[in-house]
Formats: sequence, C-alpha cells, structure tokens
Amino acid sequence: MENHQRACLLIHGFSGGSFEVDPLAAYLREQGWICHVPTLPGHGENLKGLKNIKYHQWMEAVKKEAIKMTELYSKFDLVGFSMGGVLAAYISNHFSVKKLVLLNAAVIYVSPGRFMKLTYKQMRNKDWSRFKKINGVPLSATWQFIQLAHRLRAEFRKVHTPTLIVQGQQDHIVHPYSASYLNRIIPAEKSIVYFPLSTHEICLGEEADEVFETVGGFLT
Repeated sequence: MENHQRACLLIHGFSGGSFEVDPLAAYLREQGWICHVPTLPGHGENLKGLKNIKYHQWMEAVKKEAIKMTELYSKFDLVGFSMGGVLAAYISNHFSVKKLVLLNAAVIYVSPGRFMKLTYKQMRNKDWSRFKKINGVPLSATWQFIQLAHRLRAEFRKVHTPTLIVQGQQDHIVHPYSASYLNRIIPAEKSIVYFPLSTHEICLGEEADEVFETVGGFLT
C-alpha cells in the first residue's frame, strides 16, 4: 500500500463528465496531489448511454473508486460537484476520507423564476449549448438522478469528515440556499464559502482560480 499524503478523488455531476472538475484536478496536481477523476456510468461524450443506467450503478462506481483509493493511499481527500457532492457525502460516511469538499452540491434546486431568468438571457445571447445538452439527456436518467438525490440526502446528516461547502451565487441549477442548508445539517467541522459571480459550472467560470485556491487551502 502506498500511503501517499496527498491523494484526491473528484466526482463530477449528472449529465456532465470529468471536464467539470478537471481544471481543479490540474491545479491540485500542481500542488502535489495525486488526483483520480473517474467518469460515472453512462456519462462521457454521448449521453445516450444514460438511457439504461440505474442510480445504484453510480453508487457502486464511486464505491469501487473509493476502494481503489483506500488500497493505494489508505486515506484520501474527496471532492464532489453537483450530483457528485451527494455521492461524495455517501462515500465519506463509509471510507477513511481526510477532508470533504462539496461544490454546488445538488440538494435544493433552483426556483423556476431564477431558471427562466437565465434561460431568457441565454436565448437573447443566442447561446443554445445548455438546450442541446438538455435535449440529449434521457428522461429516464433524470428520474434516476432524482431518486439518487432523494435516497442519499440523509447522508449529509451523518457526515463527520471536515467539510468545505462551496456555492456559486449565480447557480441556475442548485439554489444557493443549498449551501446554508448543508451548513446547518452537517454535524462535522465545516466552513462555507460563496462565490458571487459563479454559476453552476463553478470550476469553469470567471472565479475558478479563486475556487481552486480556496479548495487547495482547505485541503492543505
């Protein structure tokens, strides 16, 4: 067993991929971490692969990754983005996780008014990227995501790993209230940081460098 002092598992979000957290992983590698960024079942370039996926397959996939991390490094840090934050809370309660980072963790979803405001802005700017992504996600997969979030929501109340809660205040998917909710229910030692200009893809936005420094500082 290689008991490396700086190993980190990063878990991406629903209908996304490793690209959502790759920039953070790159930053951590520069700071000396060994980072593992798996792709969840059904994800990748073609989201049609999500059609036949059940939510327990995502749970099993991250569990297998956590087993590998434990075998290689004994203990490891853990970062979860969006749906990955829900899975990360689950993993932190079953493995020897040193520190936990929740990035825009999918707990409370955005209000219809907030969502429509962003939609109008993107339509006005002729930005169709999000609509193409939505059209590519099978409805059955969205239902599996909802079931996963519902089943694992109670895991946050069991977290005793030191935790950093990070939330973009312009998030159009996860309501910023999620962060304060998590700060209230997680029993572990924790801290919370808001980024006023960041939307959902917090590792890809204009405040990304500040996010990385905040995460790195916490993990260090």
